[in-house]
Amino acid sequence: MSVTIVKPSPNLAAIRAEKERLLAKAADLESAAAKARAEAEDYEAAERVWLKLSSVKPIAPNADGAADKIAPNGAINTGARNANPPSGKPSGVPPVPEMIIEALREAEAAGKHGLSPADMLAFVQRKYWPGAANSDVGSTAWRMWKKDGRLRKPDPKGSIYTLARPDPH
Repeated sequence: MSVTIVKPSPNLAAIRAEKERLLAKAADLESAAAKARAEAEDYEAAERVWLKLSSVKPIAPNADGAADKIAPNGAINTGARNANPPSGKPSGVPPVPEMIIEALREAEAAGKHGLSPADMLAFVQRKYWPGAANSDVGSTAWRMWKKDGRLRKPDPKGSIYTLARPDPH
């Protein structure tokens, strides 16, 4: 005599409940990520205002890649390594969003289907602003995509940006 063991199949209600639980968890994580990005933007703006109002030059990485330190009283400890950190964006340079759009237009003309923030940064550094940092370009591109709709990402989880096109319909 042989015994056959039959495993019960999951019911549809259990599958749907698990799917909904996972989607709710994903929405919570996306919300937390958006909140963290918005808070980081607030700190970025605060840093720019502080630098503008103070007589201190912006902080840049040293030759060894280490950033200078800011003491609680606002003083910058540069040591002897970086006595004259580079200043902010040079005067006469277009706004960062305009430079990003120009970089994407040139990439399209060359047959490329979008650029990463690193590619946009390389363009900005090569053509306009050698001292530009990733945060100067990358965060602006993110805002142009997420908040302004001037850029799009073919893959929202990817890092490639393209110019937004009007809906043809």
